[in-house]
Amino acid sequence: MVKKPRASALYYRKDMEAPIVLGHGEGPWARKAIELAESLGIPVKEDHILSQSLFQVGVGEEVPTDLFEILALVYRALLAEK
Repeated sequence: MVKKPRASALYYRKDMEAPIVLGHGEGPWARKAIELAESLGIPVKEDHILSQSLFQVGVGEEVPTDLFEILALVYRALLAEK
């Protein structure tokens, strides 16, 4: 079974308490968002567990603290790839 791609876009600055969800999408929207992010040099990482959890957070809402640990692991993995 082929799954549709999913993507969530997050925004964060050091002066914020938590990242904010800018948007979610599946299928063509997700593919386009991933292509755009990569073309702009924005890090992209595939993580099915995090994706599933982020889809539960509303657009414009802060990422809940219970996702901080997995988000930090993904961020560290992105830094290691550079």
